Amino acid sequence: MEMAMQTIKRVGVCLLTVLMILILASCGSKELDMDALVNELTASSAFTVDMNGQDQIMPDTVIPQTYFYGAGEVVRAAMRFNGDTEEEITVFQAADSKAADHLMELCQNRIDLEKAGMQNYSPETVQRLESAILEKYGDYVVLVVANDSAAAKDIVDKYVK
Repeated sequence: MEMAMQTIKRVGVCLLTVLMILILASCGSKELDMDALVNELTASSAFTVDMNGQDQIMPDTVIPQTYFYGAGEVVRAAMRFNGDTEEEITVFQAADSKAADHLMELCQNRIDLEKAGMQNYSPETVQRLESAILEKYGDYVVLVVANDSAAAKDIVDKYVK
């Protein structure tokens, strides 16, 4: 009887150990399908313009000059924007959490600068910028400036929840 109890205890300890490993493994950064997210946002009616025809910028060209992030902070980036309406889809995969925090700050700086520049020029653009989606999901940063932020947010939520 005592031998059976010891066996049950050992099995229980092993099961708890496996459970803890699984829980800790699930706490890591989740993968975000950046291409699918950008494509669905692009195809949506959340924007005043057809974002399919907008500039697709590679991270080694305009994006670093737009956001001023440091070397090694970004693993991957995708961006589509319209300079007339200031509508934008930008998604970053940061190197780590610290880099993602810095990208959040840089994106907020960009929003603030654009709002200041449009204040007397385009009130509707300022309204879009004020309702911009700027969120961090693990090591990913998502910025969406859209005419219909609620519709854009619904799409973003499908990919990060």
